[in-house]
Amino acid sequence: MENLTVRAATVNDVPAIAEISRSTFYDTYHSSNTARNMQLFLDAHFSEREIGDELVQPGIFYLLIFSGTRLEGYAKLQEGILPVSTGGDAIEISRLYCRTSSIGKGTGSVLMDHCVAAVREKEISIMWLNVWDRNNRAIRFYEKKGFIKMGDTPFLFGEEWQNDWLMVKQL
Repeated sequence: MENLTVRAATVNDVPAIAEISRSTFYDTYHSSNTARNMQLFLDAHFSEREIGDELVQPGIFYLLIFSGTRLEGYAKLQEGILPVSTGGDAIEISRLYCRTSSIGKGTGSVLMDHCVAAVREKEISIMWLNVWDRNNRAIRFYEKKGFIKMGDTPFLFGEEWQNDWLMVKQL
């Protein structure tokens, strides 16, 4: 994609983040999950109130990626403890979502590069994330970006437990 720019989110971006969260998550996962579980998850995690509350919490920040003026995706990063011992501070990429129309066009790669730069700027040496073990496209992307599988972790999706991979990248 051309004219990609990345910037930190502000509270003024909450409606746009909520919209892209719901649409990208639905597009990626609706065909592999029940409508009920999808709706429960969307309502619990992607409301404007939930995102607005997250955006003002210390240690949580969002990066938005645009093509021109169109929001193409975002990343939510969260300082915290890595669930496995690695001997250093860590930041979780708890979301890295891009519109379906921008997948495979470099948008996610540019966004990930900005995430790495932001983590390095904080002088933190470890990034980690969870990814659904059935999301092969995302797993390949994260592996290409230097993440390695460190284990498995349960993930509650609506009313169903699923399995995620815990992946880590040393900086």
